[in-house]
Amino acid sequence: SEDALNLIKSKFTINECYFDKIISDAIDIDFSNGKITNSYFSNINGDGIDTSGSEIEIFDIKFNNIGDKALSIGEKSFINAYNITINNAKIGIASKDGSKFYGKKIHITNSKLLNLAAYNKKSIYNGANIELEETSLKNKILSQFGSQISINNKIITNEKVAMKELY
Repeated sequence: SEDALNLIKSKFTINECYFDKIISDAIDIDFSNGKITNSYFSNINGDGIDTSGSEIEIFDIKFNNIGDKALSIGEKSFINAYNITINNAKIGIASKDGSKFYGKKIHITNSKLLNLAAYNKKSIYNGANIELEETSLKNKILSQFGSQISINNKIITNEKVAMKELY
């Protein structure tokens, strides 16, 4: 695999890990359940954490210089996150294809394209959700029709998304 760590149908705990200078994704998690805590992701060419069909708790994580998405949440994944800092990613958090991302104390700065994105990429899935609390994010947010983004209990207006621009 081109990813640094690929977990498939696994139960896992990742704590106090440092991922640096990764050519593709740092962690790719498929159909797994687990927890990632107290870890740092830096200089990643692909995604920091990429999920498909997984349930994950993410706490006290820092991302810096991410070439694609810091958190790419896909294919009916459910992510619960607390105290996440993302700096200098193409996209901070992308929730897609029926996935749900709940986060508290999420800080995203210097995104090249978007801070947040909720959309449908694959036609076999519905839209996606992002719900954030205790965050000050106000711009670079894309919520496709059929998806929903809520920031501090305020629903973000949906819009039409040209998928070719994101991929």
